[in-house]
Amino acid sequence: MAQLSKGENLTIEFINSVARSERPARRKLRFDVFAAEVLWTLLEPGQLDKTPTATTINPRLHSATFLSPPPTERSVLLHQLNSFGDYSMFRLSAEPARSEMATHTHLSNRSVTARGFTLVELLVVIAIIGILVGLLLPAVQAAREAARRMQCQNSLKQIGLAMHNYESSHKKFPGSFYRAWPHSTATPTAGTPGWGWGVMILPFVEQGNLYNSLSVSTQSLDGSVAIKTLAQTPLSVYRCASDPGPALNPSRGEYATSNYIAVFGALYDQAAPTAGALVYGSRPNEGTGCFSANSSIRFGDISDGTSNTVLVGERCLGSNGVRSATGVLRAYTGGIWAGIPRDATSNVNNHVSLCGEKAGANARFRKLNSRDSNNSLASTHVGGGQFVLGDGSVQFISENADNIFFDRIADRADGGVVQWPN
Repeated sequence: MAQLSKGENLTIEFINSVARSERPARRKLRFDVFAAEVLWTLLEPGQLDKTPTATTINPRLHSATFLSPPPTERSVLLHQLNSFGDYSMFRLSAEPARSEMATHTHLSNRSVTARGFTLVELLVVIAIIGILVGLLLPAVQAAREAARRMQCQNSLKQIGLAMHNYESSHKKFPGSFYRAWPHSTATPTAGTPGWGWGVMILPFVEQGNLYNSLSVSTQSLDGSVAIKTLAQTPLSVYRCASDPGPALNPSRGEYATSNYIAVFGALYDQAAPTAGALVYGSRPNEGTGCFSANSSIRFGDISDGTSNTVLVGERCLGSNGVRSATGVLRAYTGGIWAGIPRDATSNVNNHVSLCGEKAGANARFRKLNSRDSNNSLASTHVGGGQFVLGDGSVQFISENADNIFFDRIADRADGGVVQWPN
């Protein structure tokens, strides 16, 4: 006979080694029957004022604990163990109850065995997590690059729209840069300081205040502190989101970086009409495309069609994975939106050729993602680059496109038929 006093917990557990050695299903059945009989006794009429609560029932650990609610009278509840049949396999014990919360979460020391992860289980979990990360990471990176590529596309669309608005206002496209002419005989191949197309369209890309501060109509891009400070203003519309290069271009006098370069045409910009003469890229109106020094191309001059002629392409600042013939990574020079400043006189700051076959042996220096020049059009987007066309649309063009195709889209009026790759 066992007694359970008011506010005590009742615990039952196996004590017979034979019962512990039984098959789990048989042992669980025997345990459940015994636990049910205990509960039935606790629920005898007149004994309790509410249903007892089973706080722990764990057949695998061969024990259970019940919280006995206080009886209606200060009496002792008697449990007739003989009515349970073969009770020798079990032991009933009572112990004082803790606070209400603690009582409902109490586990007897004899009935609970903590079990953690084994080393094998832990290694399996780590391996699964590693596999999942390995599968998900490329997808995440691809999604991020797709978003950056779309942002680059939007920047080029803004530039294309600005070019249209400029042509509508001035009845011509801006020159790739502006310079005095004739050129200085002291430095016959250097570009005279002049503002670039990126400055001329500032009012049309919501940068009118910057344009006014530069005082374009009265000041020159002379490298002075005041002008250079303004020309070092980073402008997101001139940056490709995929390009990791710095905000100031170390290859171009530390002026604000631009990743977008006007297309000079299929004519090689560093060739010259005669030996020792000024190269085409520094001579006014020599480009066969839509931009060159001091140029004033109109829509009517693009006889090949605006949807077949490119205006602006990409040039990254740094490496995009392309290697030279000797295996050295190409470090492309990017551009600057300001133009051709006195302290960074290079005609490829703002425009560059896109060559196929017309340039002959020099074409290799002006292919898309060229392995032979740091000044060619180049992109961090895998496999090609993005261009804005004369009609304002943006196209991704493969670096492996046909050479004739590049000649046709670079020139504005060569009369050739452009067949866009599928």
